Amino acid sequence: MRFLFLIVFLTCLPFALPAQVDKPQRLLKEGKERLDKKDYKGAITDFSISLEMEPSVEGYYLRATAKYLLNDDLQGALSDFDNAIGLDPYNAVIYNSRGNLKDELKKTTDAIKDYDKAVSLDSTYINAYYNRAIARYNVQEYKEAQTDFERVLKKLPQDAEVMVGLGLCLVKLSKTTEACTWFNKAKQHQPTLAQEYLQKFCP
Repeated sequence: MRFLFLIVFLTCLPFALPAQVDKPQRLLKEGKERLDKKDYKGAITDFSISLEMEPSVEGYYLRATAKYLLNDDLQGALSDFDNAIGLDPYNAVIYNSRGNLKDELKKTTDAIKDYDKAVSLDSTYINAYYNRAIARYNVQEYKEAQTDFERVLKKLPQDAEVMVGLGLCLVKLSKTTEACTWFNKAKQHQPTLAQEYLQKFCP
């Protein structure tokens, strides 16, 4: 009887294993679908089960993103980003995302360090430069923020939000005339956005 059971077990094993190996990836796919539908709690459940079966960079990153979007357990999201970086320490996207979360948690100085790391890994990563510009502005590093906004504008020359950011840096640096030039340029693309700053700084 034992011999017969062993034969049946070994016969089934080759077919059972691929399905089991595939399950973490299937859960990640289902979790991403839930994420797209804004079912963040359901996505977190799928990602958590997948990670229990097979820890992965993608799993940690996606679960962190879901927690961040749910605006719940932000420290858990931070831990997930840490784990993702532990598995892939050369991924600029993860550093940028962790920087955004740290900025949300009012850890702006630490956020800037993550943006620094992101652009050191990918010097063309415009999102990281833009996020760093905002963070630098918020900690009153106006000259450095100006440099980042100018770099972003070279790649996105029609972006009104970047123009306004640059203008605000110039105001803080007592270069109001130059700032008003950028506010006026921004007005050509997003009049409502720029009007507030034109009224305030460029009477």
